Amino acid sequence: MGLCCSKQKKTPKNDIDAPEASVGLLNEKDAKKKVDEVDPEHVTFEPFEQRGVLHIEDKTSLVGMAILGPNIYVLSMNPSTLSIYKKEEPFEKIDEVNLKEINTPWDMVASPKFQCLYVTDGSTNNIFKIAIPSNEVKSWLGDISYPHTLSITDPDEHVLVVKNGKPSTLELYDHEAQPVNRIELPDKIEYPKHAVRTSAGNFFISGKTKGEESWRVFEVSAEGKIQRETTESLAECYHLATTAEGTVTVADCWKNRILVFGPELKQSHELKVETQWPRRMQYLNSEKLLYVLTGEKPKEETGIKNEEKSDEEKAIAEKVEDRGKAIGAVCVYGIRETAKP
Repeated sequence: MGLCCSKQKKTPKNDIDAPEASVGLLNEKDAKKKVDEVDPEHVTFEPFEQRGVLHIEDKTSLVGMAILGPNIYVLSMNPSTLSIYKKEEPFEKIDEVNLKEINTPWDMVASPKFQCLYVTDGSTNNIFKIAIPSNEVKSWLGDISYPHTLSITDPDEHVLVVKNGKPSTLELYDHEAQPVNRIELPDKIEYPKHAVRTSAGNFFISGKTKGEESWRVFEVSAEGKIQRETTESLAECYHLATTAEGTVTVADCWKNRILVFGPELKQSHELKVETQWPRRMQYLNSEKLLYVLTGEKPKEETGIKNEEKSDEEKAIAEKVEDRGKAIGAVCVYGIRETAKP
């Protein structure tokens, strides 16, 4: 790829009060100190460095991003549109699709094998399938629920859906929307946000810890048993991404950062982001590139019932200022060539 190195800009300090860490967890200051003091000789995987930035200044409420073939697809809620850019610098915009069939687009993933995009609708609880390159939109699956997030498994490319409830579950579907597997999650994982399957067949899940004000990343077996979890205090983690080497990246939205964890969920370092609110991520193993969507968080999470939000989500949502026009970005990171495992 011809992505150029881009000088990193300082992001404004988050004016949202992050939840305090529970007793026994690292607070933000200690966590930052731990990040800064990591000994490179003990890092078990290679860190990332920024390679390029696609600035998006003509759309508000950016909620989804996916890479498919030579293009970057960016999903916007207001209005409901799909913007298409070339994934090589200078990231030329090549098309825009009006998604009139989708009321409240919320998340999106790409399936290279079946050449399509899957998009969730937060107000109708449906998943839509967009054929590429025709951009034909069809209803694909109904009866999903909050948090309306998706991921694609490798190599079978099943669609992984997170559903909150009692119990919360992970549900896998094949490309014809037929159920493949359903996994009940332990009660300790409250309000799961996103899940990805590892190459070993386990799942990494971001979620709130029951009875605490902290968010963590959990590794859960195919039988639904917690294998390990992070000790880092997260304000509210959105999307996750994994690599073939075992690296896990976490969008810690409210702290405006991307955390990078190695095997055993031990933290190595953090990535700074352009603008604010890192929300969606995709890692391309073939190119060793991490794509991160950032942008202002919508003031109202349209389509998500208020009673389905945690007390923490309600409290934080009340503090979010209406900043008007959102300016977002897709940040591209690559493996640092000089780093050694």
